[in-house]
Amino acid sequence: MKDLTSALGWGQAKKIYQSFLEPWNDGTLSDQGALSGSNRGGAMASTSSGGDKIDCSQCIWILTSNWGQREIIDFSEKNKGRMHKKIDHKDVAWIKKHLVSKILRPLCIREFGSVHEDVKALCRRIDAIVPFLPFTLSERKVVADIALTERFSLYREPCVLKGPEDKRRSFGNLHLRSTRSFASYSAECYDPMQGASGML
Repeated sequence: MKDLTSALGWGQAKKIYQSFLEPWNDGTLSDQGALSGSNRGGAMASTSSGGDKIDCSQCIWILTSNWGQREIIDFSEKNKGRMHKKIDHKDVAWIKKHLVSKILRPLCIREFGSVHEDVKALCRRIDAIVPFLPFTLSERKVVADIALTERFSLYREPCVLKGPEDKRRSFGNLHLRSTRSFASYSAECYDPMQGASGML
């Protein structure tokens, strides 16, 4: 967001940020490119001078970000006695109070405010923040086993020596099998900052 603002200037970037306010405030989205009176794909629409109004009042908007990733990891490590186990509804309420409300929401407000003071209004319209917690040891083993099985299946196909470099494989027609000990070894390579990809 900061890079976008720097590249466009606040005057232009503000129009992009303000475009979020319409669906979040009014439950509608203006289709400026639609012809007057058209109804694309059966979407509910009403004609206005600003373009077709698409009803999105029942939509759930999901935003993803790596904001707070370090804070989540540090919080989990500090409270690993409670975080590195099966979490029940009491733990969820505790995490919401001590991690989401006290750490992540203030951080979100600061990040929006660092772009421009006016953008803080977006944060007030976020109903829930769901932190992606680091995997527990048992979760790491499960994820590692699934990921390794999928990766090994690629080598059952013939080798690929031509085409885009990222699609080439020097080995093929191999039947590899992931063992429990190898999955455990892979799970030990887990880095919370990298996620599942760090185990492959």
